[in-house]
Amino acid sequence: MIVYKVVEKETRNCSNLGIWKSPMNTGCQTEREIIKIEKFIEDHPEFFPKYLKGTIINKAPETPGIFTFKEHKDARAFTKSEDFQDAIIIKVEGIGSPNKHASIILGCAANPMRLGSITDLDFCEAPEGSITFESVEVLE
Repeated sequence: MIVYKVVEKETRNCSNLGIWKSPMNTGCQTEREIIKIEKFIEDHPEFFPKYLKGTIINKAPETPGIFTFKEHKDARAFTKSEDFQDAIIIKVEGIGSPNKHASIILGCAANPMRLGSITDLDFCEAPEGSITFESVEVLE
């Protein structure tokens, strides 16, 4: 199934990392907090994949899956709702059965370290049109 993935334009990193890098998020954090988060990102690449053409990306352990959108318009609405200005929307092929989640992990874009404590998380409603997969193949 062909679906759409939001990634950071320059690096093609996942949306959590791209949104975190935005001035809106990093501008609210101290230099010490930023250094701590950057270290977490470096130590946990499984949470922050690069979506390069031809690669297969597997979901990180204990997460709902790879977050994608069924429709391009829903991916575009997500970038606007998150004020993710350096985003691009790419096509990926979902591998396996899609899962529609009623909720997603709250705040992992504002603070990526939240992904490190999967058992102690808050959840929020999943964005319109979003689905997850165990794996995706990057088509562009």
